[in-house]
Amino acid sequence: MAGRDSKAALVYVEQSSVRAIQDMAREFKKRGNGKALQKKLNTRIKAATKPLEDDIKANARGMQFRGTSAGQRERRTTTVSEKGRKRKGMGLRDALVKGIKTEISYRQSAGAGVRIRLKSSDTEINQLGRTLNRRGFIRHPTRTGYRFSKQGEKWANTAATNARDWFWSPVPKHRAKVTNGVKDAVDDMLDELARDIG
Repeated sequence: MAGRDSKAALVYVEQSSVRAIQDMAREFKKRGNGKALQKKLNTRIKAATKPLEDDIKANARGMQFRGTSAGQRERRTTTVSEKGRKRKGMGLRDALVKGIKTEISYRQSAGAGVRIRLKSSDTEINQLGRTLNRRGFIRHPTRTGYRFSKQGEKWANTAATNARDWFWSPVPKHRAKVTNGVKDAVDDMLDELARDIG
């Protein structure tokens, strides 16, 4: 199923039998080939989530920022962060794409399941991504020339087409297939473990 996670996940995909994943984690630890089996399961799960992940990334790439001239728009929305720090050779759209990841957790404490998250190493990217998803625009300081003014700094909004719900909009299309794909992968692994025991 899909839902909201207030911490870092914008989409949460979790198969119906969470206990099955937890049980498998314990079983993997007992086996000499446990790491190989877990890797096999992870590959199946990521294959199930890939179409949704790809569509979310396509939405990030497709954002078009408006409200400034072409040159200023490119600089303001790709190379300069909300706090005025210059990014190292990566624009906002590319940073969003890079930050989108499928995570698989087998630990009860971490909430066993599968999550597609915006989890950039730059926390500001995560904040900007959530803001764009929720509002469709971001706030940023205006600047004179190439430098931000230090006194009397003014802030402005820059809207982006295709930004609002950029992360959430592909979910309805893929929800059933992702959920069923993850469940099938888990069930197949459970069957494989049962055959080995039997």
